[in-house]
Amino acid sequence: MIRKKNIFKKSYENVGHLHFYTIKTAILLLESNGFIILKQDLVNNRLKEFKDNKKISSLFINTLQYFFQFFSKRLSSSIFGGYSLVVLAKK
Repeated sequence: MIRKKNIFKKSYENVGHLHFYTIKTAILLLESNGFIILKQDLVNNRLKEFKDNKKISSLFINTLQYFFQFFSKRLSSSIFGGYSLVVLAKK
């Protein structure tokens, strides 16, 4: 998996907690708390990330991520990270 260096530490320092889940663990958590999953999707804001971090390496990774997602968003999220899981659920 290609992840930024110290991503967990930086995230904890910025927001005060860790919020990293796999798709399976996030869905399991919701279902075990009585939610019925109606729809789910992976989203990524590549342009904002590149705007915030104007490095050649960031552009390279974002370009690879862009092409991988045409084959599979799940594969792209597993390899590169940086996606958010959006879930529509009901209780």
